[in-house]
Amino acid sequence: MKKRQFGAILAAAALAAVLATGCGSKKEETKAASDVASEAVDAASSMMESANAAASSGMEEANKAASGAMEEANKAASDAAKAGQDAASAAVEGANKAASDAAKMGEDAAKAGAEAAEKAGAAAESAGAAAEKAGETAESR
Repeated sequence: MKKRQFGAILAAAALAAVLATGCGSKKEETKAASDVASEAVDAASSMMESANAAASSGMEEANKAASGAMEEANKAASDAAKAGQDAASAAVEGANKAASDAAKMGEDAAKAGAEAAEKAGAAAESAGAAAEKAGETAESR
């Protein structure tokens, strides 16, 4: 767009210079037309420089903003991954403790069962001995 404007200004300046030289033969008219064309070219050139500087500045700001956004996104992703890793570690620790507690409870229950079976066996032996004694007493009568 800016190049078209510059070209149009340049063409208008050149046309003005040609018309000025064709319409009059005086040196002053030619010089005036040349001065007008030169001023138009200078103005267009100055506008182009300003536009290029503004565009360059805008690109720098856009690049800075994009870089900042990428850094923030990477940090957020890293923080989320760390939080997920921490949660998974906590879950594994909890599961290991629960399994350990369950194993301990099973071990305690097995011990209690063995003790109860031993006591039941001892009681059965006592009952058998008592029954034998009762049988002997009954025979002797």
